[in-house]
Amino acid sequence: YLHQFPLDTLKIDRAFVINMDKSESSNRIVRSIAHQALALEMDIVAEGIEEKTQMDTLRELGCQYGQGYYMSKPLPANEILELIETRPTW
Repeated sequence: YLHQFPLDTLKIDRAFVINMDKSESSNRIVRSIAHQALALEMDIVAEGIEEKTQMDTLRELGCQYGQGYYMSKPLPANEILELIETRPTW
């Protein structure tokens, strides 16, 4: 039913991302989600990125957005603005 809803983004759950380097089934699920999202011309958000290898793999799969401790731990609002202003590239 995905094609029937006005969706433009698909999110990959942390449970799959965190295990994608350790579990072949998690890796396959992440790859399947990414391929399906791209086939439906949807953006992809991955959550729970904790390592550079995860980020690199997700980028290779076409994931445009990510969140997780690899980028930053949770911060107060004023520190978030400082982080954004530095324009980090992960």
